[in-house]
Amino acid sequence: MEIRSLSYFVAVARQLSFSRAAESLYVSQSSLSKNIAALEKELGVSLFVRKGRGISLTPAGKALLEGAQSLLEQEESLAQSVRHMANASAGGRLVLQLRQPVPSCKSFCRALIRCAQDFREEHAPLELEFRYDDSPTPISSLPSARDNVDIYFSMANEVKMDPALDIESLMEMPFYLFAADRILPEGEKPHLPEILGQYPLLFLEDEGNAVLDVGDVLQQLELRPTILYKKGATALLTDLLLGKGVSIMPEELSPEFQIHGIRKAPLPDGLPHISIYSLCRRSNKNPLPALFLDELREALK
Repeated sequence: MEIRSLSYFVAVARQLSFSRAAESLYVSQSSLSKNIAALEKELGVSLFVRKGRGISLTPAGKALLEGAQSLLEQEESLAQSVRHMANASAGGRLVLQLRQPVPSCKSFCRALIRCAQDFREEHAPLELEFRYDDSPTPISSLPSARDNVDIYFSMANEVKMDPALDIESLMEMPFYLFAADRILPEGEKPHLPEILGQYPLLFLEDEGNAVLDVGDVLQQLELRPTILYKKGATALLTDLLLGKGVSIMPEELSPEFQIHGIRKAPLPDGLPHISIYSLCRRSNKNPLPALFLDELREALK
């Protein structure tokens, strides 16, 4: 069976008219009839019952229609994939932008760079450009900058409200509580209401987007601690070591906390996680972002 013969059959089966099907296919009715007759001869069955000027499907025709439609859909999907790959292989440009605090997530960045290297080799002569954005301004208020970027990677949950973007969570990370040893004795589970009632909650000032997600955690725990912002990791670490406060954030964003004198404790199960999102403009016609995200998802598994 040829794809063309199946497409001719599906057109007739859907319209139950040789003349209307021929018009939709831009072929002569005689040519269409010959193709259907050849298909019936090849299969050894009748596909249509012809009654006067009308036609209907035989049981064999109904069975073939279901399979033929599925096969044609797969053929079209395959053709689109090949066209996308051809466009990518013909050369292109892919601009990736990381918003703070994504660059602090070492495992994600390692997977991103490895995927970018493999992608460039596979789709040469692809040009990749990485940009870093530490602006606190929401993406939704930066349309001109957004239009020049193919994929944003962000942790800000405010992006969920931007209807111009396709948004996908690529990686989730649980939160931990970090504090001095004397606040979190080894082997003891932290009693969060008591701890956050005594000590302020410390955040790095330049990781404000992550605070939005921590707010979801605190809201679910029904806690309203005092929050203090620190400029730079040194100030935050000093206050933690001296027992002047505690911090809640994913371990991925806190490699500096793995030092003597500061202990981490997992929070209760079932709490919200922080996510790294990919953000792509829906109006972007570049086929490369979708291909790149497919490979990045595999690299993050």
